[in-house]
Amino acid sequence: MDGIVSTDDVMGGDPRLEGRRVSVRQIAELSG
Repeated sequence: MDGIVSTDDVMGGDPRLEGRRVSVRQIAELSG
């Protein structure tokens, strides 16, 4: 859950759940 919160802070806190999932996936892939 912490990962999602930090992601929202970095992205700017988008209220879209789908957007969060996409950003989390992209960051996860980049982080490896």
